Amino acid sequence: MKKIIRVVMALVMVMMLSVTAFAAPSPSGSASVKGATDVNGDPITVNVADSSVTLSTADLKAALGSKYKEGMTVLAIKDVTADLAPGQFPATVVFNSPASMLLHLSGDTWEDVTVSSDGSTITGKFNSFSPVAFIGVKTDAAATATTSQKTNESAMPYVIGIVAVLAIAGAAVLTLSKKKKA
Repeated sequence: MKKIIRVVMALVMVMMLSVTAFAAPSPSGSASVKGATDVNGDPITVNVADSSVTLSTADLKAALGSKYKEGMTVLAIKDVTADLAPGQFPATVVFNSPASMLLHLSGDTWEDVTVSSDGSTITGKFNSFSPVAFIGVKTDAAATATTSQKTNESAMPYVIGIVAVLAIAGAAVLTLSKKKKA
């Protein structure tokens, strides 16, 4: 009987060790396109990819001027592309991003193309596509992590494990008491 209890306890422990927590991704300025339209309001397909362009804090301060606030940083820089003819601009693009500002690289200068921002999406109006810098405060990015659960872990496996351990302990006590009476 002791061997059976040991095997069952070992299985319960293995099951408890296999419980995983699904953590939300680290807050970042990653951006995906929620929607985009051309000058006529017709939907367009916009592609977003990682960019090799960089933007230093000094250049960020220079680009934003009086709009710069302490703590602002580049959350991400993405290459934004779409197949549009010159007459289809300006294009309006809505990104899923915690950024509070969008800067577009036009030639050698960064220009503010932000139309609106609500903390989870940001809209920009573009006359051409090129690298786009998503600007925000790191705490803004952290706050949006609440859109997905921090952990997607259920307490149910722990409850089942505790009940199993208690049931096995009860069975062991009952078995031992019956042996002593006999």
